Amino acid sequence: MGSYGIVSKQRHLSIENLDYRIEELENKGFTIIQGKINKQLMPLLRKKIKSIYEKQLSDFSVTDFKKIGDLNTARCPMAYDEYFLEFVKMKFVKDIVQKVLGDNFHLVLQNGIINTPNTEHHQGNWHRDLPYQDYTTSKPIALSIYFTLNNYNKKNGGIILLPGSHKMDSLPSLKYLKNNYFQVHCPAGSVIIFNSLLFHKAGLNKSKSDRIGLNHIFSVPIIKQQICIKSIFKDQYKKDLYLNKILGYKWDTPKNVNEYRLKKIEALKEK
Repeated sequence: MGSYGIVSKQRHLSIENLDYRIEELENKGFTIIQGKINKQLMPLLRKKIKSIYEKQLSDFSVTDFKKIGDLNTARCPMAYDEYFLEFVKMKFVKDIVQKVLGDNFHLVLQNGIINTPNTEHHQGNWHRDLPYQDYTTSKPIALSIYFTLNNYNKKNGGIILLPGSHKMDSLPSLKYLKNNYFQVHCPAGSVIIFNSLLFHKAGLNKSKSDRIGLNHIFSVPIIKQQICIKSIFKDQYKKDLYLNKILGYKWDTPKNVNEYRLKKIEALKEK
């Protein structure tokens, strides 16, 4: 592809696939990669998420979940089944999060999203994955990694994205939304990666089967975790350098001045 009159150096004309994904994230706010999970695992993963949700629901009531917008949301599946810890350890996840956010980041949340047929999901409203933030940032501060556990299409209400909206301070007009949204069509086992400030919503599932996805939000450590994930695993992964970072061990707030200084000294030893 030719061009002329370009003064600034283009950073992402590399043939490397990762560079192209970063370019899409910077400009559209999202990128979609197919074939990241074996399709044969889909029934098992869907069953696990639904089972975890039923277990969580048994501790409360449908009324409670409805009041707080938690219907059909399985929060932090890894706390119930360490099988789901494997998703955050995948090499491509680590590579793209590190490329976008830099070396210092952690996992904010992991949620299973269940969209049942002909039922409005709480996430069927336009929102950001960092809610209540009416601003944008010059560089990404959080990245959503969303695995599709079914085929996603218009009939079953595949996720709807608003391209470029990670650069918008607030939600645009209804007319703009109607004329510019993008509904995801992709096979099961794909991953939708998007800037967590991108406006998006779940579509209405008009099929006869549940549509299920598994979302993760990684962020720079200035954003706190939804749940204290390290407390779930105790000291089990404290010595794993990568999990120590992303599960939150590294970013503990020191309890006193001496602990603050000791943490700084220990950090110097790691360099």
